[in-house]
Amino acid sequence: MTKLLVLSKRKEGVPLPLFRAYALGTHASKVVALPGLRRYAQGHVRDGAYVVGEAILDCVEQLWFDSVDAATNAQRSGQQELVSADYRLFAEERYIHRMMVQEHWIIGPQAR
Repeated sequence: MTKLLVLSKRKEGVPLPLFRAYALGTHASKVVALPGLRRYAQGHVRDGAYVVGEAILDCVEQLWFDSVDAATNAQRSGQQELVSADYRLFAEERYIHRMMVQEHWIIGPQAR
């Protein structure tokens, strides 16, 4: 499988609870409509990371596709245009980072 990782930071002035709620609700509903998407997960920075100061990033999204071609097609789709426009509403554009990777299992998914 091919995985697209998207790391993001909330837009200045957006409270963390609002960022999380928007990402998990409105934004996620747009992402899951991407063509060829097999699995989608969000990971949000734990509250403890904000005790000392502001976290560098707030969220990582993981989007799974069957192949690089499937991921590329999704990124060229009209739905991706909606997803990209949505990021501008709640995330700081200069802190949106994308990386396409291929998974290599070291441990799992089989039991040891």
